[in-house]
Amino acid sequence: MGGVRAEDRRDLVLGFASLFAAMASHGLVETARDALFLSGLPAERLPWAYLAIAVLTAGVVRLEQRLLQRVRDKRRVLAGTLLVAGAAHAGLAVELGDHAGDPRWLFGLYVWAGLVATIVVVQLWLLLDDVVTVGQAKRIFGPVAAGGVTGALSGAFLAERLLASGLGAHQLLFAAGALLAGSAALPFFWKKGRLHPDKDRRQVLTDVRPNLRTLCGHVYLRRLLMLVLFSTVALTGADYLFKSVVAATIPEAELGAFFARFYVALNAAALLVQLFLSGWLLRAFGVNRALLVLPTLLLAGSAGFAALPALLPVLILKGADGAFRHSLHRTAMEVLYLPLPRELRDAFKGLIDGVGQRGGQALASLAILGALWLGASSEGVVWMVLVVGALWLAVLVGLRHSYLALFRQSLRGGHLGGSGQLMELDLHSLEALLGALNSEQDEEVLVALELFERYDKVDLIPQLVLYHPSPEVVERALGIFTAEGDPGFVPIARRLLREGPPHVRAAALRALMKVAPEEAPLEELVTSPCPATHATALVGLLAQGRDDAELRDLFEACLSEGDAETRAEVARAIGLQGDAALRPALLRLVRAEEVEVRAEAARALAALPVDEEVLAAVLPLLGDGLARSEARETFAAADEHLAADFLARALDDDTLSRRVRRHLPRTLSRIAPDPAAEVLQRRLDAERDGAVRYKILRALRELRRDHPELALDEARLMRHCRATLERIVALLDLRVSVEDARAEDPEVRAGTGGELLAHALAEKEDNALERVFRFLDLLEPDEDFVVLWRSLRSADRGVVAASRELIEHALSGEVREAVLALVDDLPPAARAERAAAALGLGRELFAGTYPQRLALALHDPSDAIRSLVAYHVAELGLADLEPELARVEDERPGFVREVIERAREALREAATPEAAGVA
Repeated sequence: MGGVRAEDRRDLVLGFASLFAAMASHGLVETARDALFLSGLPAERLPWAYLAIAVLTAGVVRLEQRLLQRVRDKRRVLAGTLLVAGAAHAGLAVELGDHAGDPRWLFGLYVWAGLVATIVVVQLWLLLDDVVTVGQAKRIFGPVAAGGVTGALSGAFLAERLLASGLGAHQLLFAAGALLAGSAALPFFWKKGRLHPDKDRRQVLTDVRPNLRTLCGHVYLRRLLMLVLFSTVALTGADYLFKSVVAATIPEAELGAFFARFYVALNAAALLVQLFLSGWLLRAFGVNRALLVLPTLLLAGSAGFAALPALLPVLILKGADGAFRHSLHRTAMEVLYLPLPRELRDAFKGLIDGVGQRGGQALASLAILGALWLGASSEGVVWMVLVVGALWLAVLVGLRHSYLALFRQSLRGGHLGGSGQLMELDLHSLEALLGALNSEQDEEVLVALELFERYDKVDLIPQLVLYHPSPEVVERALGIFTAEGDPGFVPIARRLLREGPPHVRAAALRALMKVAPEEAPLEELVTSPCPATHATALVGLLAQGRDDAELRDLFEACLSEGDAETRAEVARAIGLQGDAALRPALLRLVRAEEVEVRAEAARALAALPVDEEVLAAVLPLLGDGLARSEARETFAAADEHLAADFLARALDDDTLSRRVRRHLPRTLSRIAPDPAAEVLQRRLDAERDGAVRYKILRALRELRRDHPELALDEARLMRHCRATLERIVALLDLRVSVEDARAEDPEVRAGTGGELLAHALAEKEDNALERVFRFLDLLEPDEDFVVLWRSLRSADRGVVAASRELIEHALSGEVREAVLALVDDLPPAARAERAAAALGLGRELFAGTYPQRLALALHDPSDAIRSLVAYHVAELGLADLEPELARVEDERPGFVREVIERAREALREAATPEAAGVA
């Protein structure tokens, strides 16, 4: 109960009260039913009763589904069911009084009691499923189920008292009917608006037909049905063993009192399990492992009965059933339905529970009847329980994967994630791409050209695209045809050289120089008034070995006096020619002021032999978003070991520009996987810049994604993950201190420093927690923790709850507990305490006065936090911390030192006599 929160209380109270009334009524009916049935009919008739319940339940479930399609308000359906069942209980009591000992009425009572219990409980849990998330379910389903156990215990106790007072067993039905009818008002205390919390969310299915074919075609639903079916068969067999042994051992006159006392003890045990064991098992081991408890105990009890067929073993067997079926097992089973979309849950929950439970009873009944017909003793049924119990366990083991897959699917909006690989182009796709080449939108044509090139289908691009009215499209097509090397486009290129716009003419000339050099009129065009064509022709002549002073003077004029477009054309032409003798010109252009020139120069350098001088020239371009991709092309074109060694040394250089260093990890990851992984992991140990650490983690994730076989140092990654978790706890703890001080101290609240510090700490926590998820993504490659992190930021509480559920199953140990504490929606202080306890950090973390906490925070690893704390100390006039500021000032150069100097100066001014006099 300690995990229940304020927003859960209404659902908990209503669920507890409703289930209490339903199960208290059932406890009364169950005592009357078993006593009357076994005193008037032989135990061998029980299988026929089970079979009748199964058949009738299937029909009632279909009627209920049709009713829910017409009456969308589940509160009204449940209330109506309770009223009808209550009245029917009273009517049965009258008829049983008039027809005492009539086998037909006794048989009908047994069937009716089982039917009502199934329908009422299913409707109640469906109503609850609508208003809670999986996280809320884990908090309140246990206490709600405790309401059912408490109700069953109260009903059994009341039955024992009423029978002891002299009432007949059939008269217990009056009390049971009154309880059901009296609880019919409870469903209406749920607000109608809460019954469809995800009505605006897109569902996976929009037209669900509740039939067995659809059910069996859905992997998860099919496994749920098998789970309910096998568990019911095993538990029905155990129930038959219990009742047949009791009927043969206990005198008929004592059956009523025996069942009343036994069910009291049984429900008391179930209540203890629900209150003190269920919640802990669900939190500590998860839903799937918690579901293993009942079948394991059932198998152990059945094995004991097989070895010693007597009353005591069968009481233990039934005790395991009674203690766990309606407490832990029921709670965990309800949680299994929550990953399903509402439409599937509404359509199939009743069908699974009805057909599974009653169908299981029918199968068990037929098996028992067959065994008895063949002359087997009742003890022979235990072997059926053992076999089916083993199948039950097998289904549970296979269910976990499907359960988690549903949550993953819901986080991706109902779509399975792609592999990131290109799909094969079929005929329809090719037709679509060809059609896109005729689009009026230039962007669509450019994308189509890009896709033709990426899929290596350049030969399918019609050369008529060179007549496109957009110069950008024509330039891009010329570049693609040139790279392909097919001279079929040369006639159109000659025409473009004569008639095209300036940049198209330059592109056409470059294409002719590469594919058909004899067709390129370089001598004629070197005097062209078009700067782009002139520059391209110059490069072509120089690449042919022409080495006269006039050409070199003209070339120097292009490099030093030409505009940005002219110099960019020079770089393009050199790159296409691949003349290493012109590399010095590119090294000059790569340092140009204009980013477009630098980008073209870097791209051209990638086409030439790349050495360390080229890498050093291109390195600054990594800090420029408009030239970064071209710079990475140059690094990728270099020798793998040369580039990896160069980038590793650059990453170790703390004096290098932060803008450049942030993009080194990803550049390195695209060059050499094994050296890159080693360098990046080693750098994690020494890197102080949080942004660079983040980029390292992103680069490692790309490496792991592209090279799944790549071995990572998991011990090192886990050490950093834990250290980051401890860092989050420290930040969270400090933020709690700051927010408490702002709430309690008007002086702290009046300044801006505390508010700024609290916001900065919250941002640091968020960034650090994302790093934790990226570490976990590397450590647990089977789970996409980056998707989980993004989902935790969702405004949809169902998505957030699904993410937490996946985290629970993916992690273990102290890291699991710490992460779950930090992503919970508890107050910050509670999250800090829970995470600290999980990591074993101890209570001393939260000790100290506010000034003492600020003194410690002055030594925080973050420059931003140090600076804000120094400002806050000066704002509060904490002169006692001036010596601490002096020590910090000596530790950190640059901006932090400047902030601390100002803080110290402010403290000294506040301490002067003049300042004191003014005060």
